[in-house]
Amino acid sequence: MIEKRFEEFLEKEELLKEDSSVLLAVSGGIDSVVMADLFYREKINFAIAHCNFQLRGKESDGDEKFAEQLAKKYSVVFFSTKFETKKFSKANKLSTQEAARKLRYDWFEEVCAKQDIDFIATAHHLNDSIETFFINLLRGTGIEGLKGIPVKNGRIIRPLLPFTRKEIEAYAKKRKLKYREDSSNKEDVYLRNKIRHQVIPLFKEFNPKFEMSMQQTMENIQLPIELFSKEILKTFSHLFEEENKKLTASISQIKTLPQPGQYLYYMLKPMNFNIDATEEILQHHQSGKRFYTNSHILTIDRDSIIIEEKNAKALNEGQIEEGQKMFSNSELQLDFTYLLLTAAAHEKIPTEKNIHWVDAALLKFPLQIRKWKAGDSFIPLGMKGKKKVSDFFIDRKIPLPEKEKTCVLLSGSQIVCILGQRIDERFKVTDKTRKIFCIEVHK
Repeated sequence: MIEKRFEEFLEKEELLKEDSSVLLAVSGGIDSVVMADLFYREKINFAIAHCNFQLRGKESDGDEKFAEQLAKKYSVVFFSTKFETKKFSKANKLSTQEAARKLRYDWFEEVCAKQDIDFIATAHHLNDSIETFFINLLRGTGIEGLKGIPVKNGRIIRPLLPFTRKEIEAYAKKRKLKYREDSSNKEDVYLRNKIRHQVIPLFKEFNPKFEMSMQQTMENIQLPIELFSKEILKTFSHLFEEENKKLTASISQIKTLPQPGQYLYYMLKPMNFNIDATEEILQHHQSGKRFYTNSHILTIDRDSIIIEEKNAKALNEGQIEEGQKMFSNSELQLDFTYLLLTAAAHEKIPTEKNIHWVDAALLKFPLQIRKWKAGDSFIPLGMKGKKKVSDFFIDRKIPLPEKEKTCVLLSGSQIVCILGQRIDERFKVTDKTRKIFCIEVHK
């Protein structure tokens, strides 16, 4: 029975702790409806979250209403939001699917942070994982891409991964569950749908138990990946020497490895260096060439590569207490003042990049100040959708040295402003603002 296997899978993979709270990502489709029903029957503490991407007009609005009714059925808290997905996709140069995915997961994380929820559960199942395997295969993945969809990634859990689409359909029928049909799932516009409708049926003709075979294959890949990771670590510790907080390795020695490009790529990957750095090191190794990530700097020095961690602590990390009038160090000085909003003040909201006015009532002290990092996102003043800080820098053509020194100011987990650049739309001064928190940035 699927119920028993569901319970055993949660326990085996240690997906939940005792008294965990879970945010269920519910689209209204059969998969997420079955997931919600299983969580309800297992008496797990959960809430339902629904994203309306506004891509299918009234159909999208109908999905949202359905998800809300489902939450009422199970007497759980319901969260929903609407996204201007097409607009966000265009502004950030992402495909519709990529844009929806980013918007969805960023919002889920935001809800969990505000509501103190432990986990996010998505309804991906075995067939989804198989489709991901083929998508990665077509795109020229590394070995990790052949694992399919991971059971757990950070706070995201996928409790339906062992079950096939047929098993989920059978459960829904048995429980007489109502669900919504997504018309876009029938279209072959997206690569995933083409694989689902055209490729996988061919494999099932040759092997009726294709799904079980693929599940076994993806499980069998786990051990080689673990062994490969250990080999990479072993080779890394053999080749790289650490002195004065710098890692140094000989390019000549790296080239003696079998498939040196693969080895070097996976050794540098944890520090966020990409394939371009690997190719430059092995093919050209131009002395003096440097590569940057948000955490490290790699320098080619004749026959050596030198990797050093960026000094994040020197770049303005700290916190701002309520009533504090100034923050400073060797890189930066911030001056803080308060203003009462008047008609005259509202007309004089500064436009200078180094002066930020925000609504004081929206701030949660102490505020945090730190260097920006990969994955940071905010809603730039004047926009509706979230944008990665890194993409904001690209659009603004911010020079690399300036990017490396730029910090963000946070209220809780939300970015209030990129210091010296732009405030977040959510903290702007409006007609409802009574007190303004003024930040003046001096570099």
